[in-house]
Amino acid sequence: MSTTLESAATKAAGARGRYLQLTLIAIAAGAIYPILYLRQSYQTTMLEVLLLAFLLSAVSLMGMVLLPGIGSTPVLIGLILFVGLLTYAIRGLYWAILDDCNVPAHVTGLAIGIISLIGYAPDTYLPLVNGYLSDRYPGLAGYQFYFSYIAVICLLGAVATAILMTRLK
Repeated sequence: MSTTLESAATKAAGARGRYLQLTLIAIAAGAIYPILYLRQSYQTTMLEVLLLAFLLSAVSLMGMVLLPGIGSTPVLIGLILFVGLLTYAIRGLYWAILDDCNVPAHVTGLAIGIISLIGYAPDTYLPLVNGYLSDRYPGLAGYQFYFSYIAVICLLGAVATAILMTRLK
């Protein structure tokens, strides 16, 4: 009898895992489709999409700063998911803009190394910044400062993208 129950439990766990995988694939496809649509319908460059992603991230992060005072949990959850999708869209786009920047093939490896050093550097210090802000400003204020800081960084990324776009024209 226990073998039958274990078999049923294993099948149920496998089915839940497949549903989770399908859900994650659907979310990823939903994040990629708008980028492809923008590229094909409006002949936008990857830099223009990157600029839009930075600006949308900054606005969404400021929404996360301001919304807890209003108390709309579903909207806050939606913003968190949207910012997560934009974060990985931006990470993917900074590899895609190598073609737009006309990087010669013989220095592509060096460019990728420099981009990796700069692009992944926040992974080393942002947890420390978040920890400091959480200790110094406990509760909601610490998170509001943290998300405001990240929104400012997104705006700096948008400015850097706009400068790069003007230099490449």
